[in-house]
Amino acid sequence: MSFFVGALYFLFNACGNDSGRIDGNNSIRIDRNDSIRIDRNDSFGVINLKEGAFSDPKIEIEYDVKKVGVDTSKGTLRLALVGNGDADTTFPFIWIANSGEGTISKLDTKTGKELGRYKTGAGNYNPSRTTVDKEGNVWVGNRNNNTITKIGLLEWGQCIDKNKNGVIDTSHGSTDVKNWEEDECLLIHKALTYNGVDTPRDIRLVSIDKDNNVFVGGYYTRSLFKVNGATGDIIGAVNTLQGHYGGVVDKDGNLWSMSSGSGKVQKISNDMSTKELISLGHDGYGIAIDKYGKVWTTEYGSRFSTFDPANPTSTLKVFTQTNSSGAQGIACDANGDVFIAGSLSQSLVGHYKQRFSADGSFEGVDFVKNYTVERGPTGVAVDSRGKVWSSNYYASSVSKIDPSTGEVINFPVGTTPYNYSDMTGNVIRNITTKQGTWEAVFDGKKLDLPWNQVVWKLKQALPAGTTVKFFVKVSNSNNNWGALPYVEVANNVKLSNISGQYIKLKVELTSKNLIDTPEVIEISLY
Repeated sequence: MSFFVGALYFLFNACGNDSGRIDGNNSIRIDRNDSIRIDRNDSFGVINLKEGAFSDPKIEIEYDVKKVGVDTSKGTLRLALVGNGDADTTFPFIWIANSGEGTISKLDTKTGKELGRYKTGAGNYNPSRTTVDKEGNVWVGNRNNNTITKIGLLEWGQCIDKNKNGVIDTSHGSTDVKNWEEDECLLIHKALTYNGVDTPRDIRLVSIDKDNNVFVGGYYTRSLFKVNGATGDIIGAVNTLQGHYGGVVDKDGNLWSMSSGSGKVQKISNDMSTKELISLGHDGYGIAIDKYGKVWTTEYGSRFSTFDPANPTSTLKVFTQTNSSGAQGIACDANGDVFIAGSLSQSLVGHYKQRFSADGSFEGVDFVKNYTVERGPTGVAVDSRGKVWSSNYYASSVSKIDPSTGEVINFPVGTTPYNYSDMTGNVIRNITTKQGTWEAVFDGKKLDLPWNQVVWKLKQALPAGTTVKFFVKVSNSNNNWGALPYVEVANNVKLSNISGQYIKLKVELTSKNLIDTPEVIEISLY
């Protein structure tokens, strides 16, 4: 059904128990299963999503809803915690650095299909570390020089129509690689230099911080940079205590940086003002962090270890792998299980389960299984549905492991993928900060339409340690959102200078723990 009132035109597909009613005083009301309502009076219209609407697939299609880390199974918006519905906990993509050819591959983690392949520089800059940010974009470090590159996530509207032809010109598969700088999903390419700080020769650490900015470091120099995640500008840089080979950011925003072969991990504060070296009792190589906040490390050998960041020395425990003599990358899943890439010299990914005492104290690990993958696994990562992926250097492939069944499926990628880091975004969205995102686009049917207010309701007061934030962007077209920044809006506060035919709304939910979640039950746009 459709209605035209004044300057606004609202269109709905007739379905279910739709009902329409025209009231007096120039107002109109449409109810759909008591979940969505449009009102109109002399001043403006209202788009109203009520409890129940958020699980309606017709509404999701109509408003081009995208969601990640959000459970809508109860008709509300809440975080996808363990046991909360069936939801993707991070973006359903994995980004693989094809080091031998200077590109990155983006794969759909549900199907294994390669959706795009992107150059990371004008030549073969030897990309390696791929790290996904909170928005689903990927940052990659190039090992042959001091540059980093940011590639936008096309599926979430992060790319920019730079030539204004109405479409995003970008790669759509392994054989469709655009020329350098012609791909409109290439957002940032930055060379890192800073007065008084050593210029890195090889980028080997790329980690996203709690504010969606990027820590970047090289191995052969000790310098560490922080880069603005939106603009690529350098926020600051320091010379640290040792070189950087990989890193993770904890819940407090501290960076934990591993340096290959040193036997020490470096803790660096979020503002880079304090630095500390901590001995591991074994050589260092890979690094990860689990849902409890414990840091895990490997050596290029048989040992791996863990410690509590609050007291590393007294909580350090060192383990030996079972039937595997090499290790490189390491990752942890939502259960706290640990997965270790069996190194270039083997074809194994090890699986270990954490063991706790009756009082909840961590005791150690139990070996579960070694999975056979294709030759030369280097990095490992956990995807949006708990599957574990390895990048296989010598086989030029990736392997997808289902820990619940032991099934392993292999997919081809580019040449010699020497790949580490948070290549799915699981760490930044589920460990550094537990985060859910819900987006929708609403059409006001009129150019330069003023949007006056956003109002939302919660099911209960915000639990301690949780947040809800709303953001909007507006446009007179619906095909170039990546060029526009979001603006945060307050609840039930009049907006100013927010005008456009289309409004894109983003809701962000966060929690500092894995138990509590905020819950949005109603959203209105005036």
